[in-house]
Formats: sequence, C-alpha cells, structure tokens
Amino acid sequence: MKKVLLVLAMCLMALTAKAQFYVGGSMSFIPGTGQAAGTAQFNLAPELGFNFNDNMGVGGVIAFGTGGGTRVSLNPYFRYSFVKFGPVKLFADADLQLVISTANNQTTTTFGIGACPGISIHPTRHIMLAARMGQIGYYGGTFAFNMNTTNLRVSAFYVF
Repeated sequence: MKKVLLVLAMCLMALTAKAQFYVGGSMSFIPGTGQAAGTAQFNLAPELGFNFNDNMGVGGVIAFGTGGGTRVSLNPYFRYSFVKFGPVKLFADADLQLVISTANNQTTTTFGIGACPGISIHPTRHIMLAARMGQIGYYGGTFAFNMNTTNLRVSAFYVF
C-alpha cells in the first residue's frame, strides 16, 4: 500500500512540476447616469486558476454584482492557449455558467455553456493581465454570439 501511495505521489509531482496557480480577478463600478440615475452597478469577480502547462489550464470565477438587484454567478472553465508570441498569449475559455439573480423579490436561476476568447499578457514571471470579450454559446435559454465591447472583462492576477 505504501508503494502505491508513493508512486501516486510521484506521478502527481511530475504532472504539476511546471504547473502554476494564479489568483486575482476583476472589479468594476458603473455609476448610474441619465435615465438610469440611481441604478449604479458594482461587480466583484475573484478568480482562481491552475495551469497544467503552457497551453492548458482550469479555473473558476465567483462573481457578485448589484444594480437593479443582486447577482451571483459561478463560472468554472477550461482554458486552452493556442498562440503565444513573447509575453502575449491568445486563448479560449470553454465555460459553464450558473447565475442566480434577485430583483423585485423574485429569484431567477439561469445556466449556460459556451466559449469565450481572450488575451493574456505576462509582463513579469508573477504578474498576468487578462482580457476576455464576448461569449459564444447557449446562455440563459438562448444561443448567444455576443462580441461587443460592453462584454469586455479585464483582470489582474498573481501567478505562484
């Protein structure tokens, strides 16, 4: 039994030798202006991830938002980086989405699955900046192909 555990531990160490954890996220505040005065939006989205190697990783985002109600979402994802030049990588996230929102004393739960393109920049060994824009897939009961700048998410991370 000890030999089996030792072999499993060595395999795990070999698989994670080049692996990197990263932690960070994004935060945004959009003040209510014009006709939407009084409906300011605040979003907080901490994120945790694990890169298996230079091309593949997994992670997840737990996002909290306010503005016309409250919103909590859970987004686990698989990331594949397909182009790298210098400190810049282009990637695509295959993600699942669970959103629970409450407005006017009504709670709504929606699900989604799809992909999201993005870019990451690694200015130093321990700092990563990432931007994702849009989503392609099935979100909230409808097919979505949303590639506009209102869906831009910029995040900063510390890489261990």
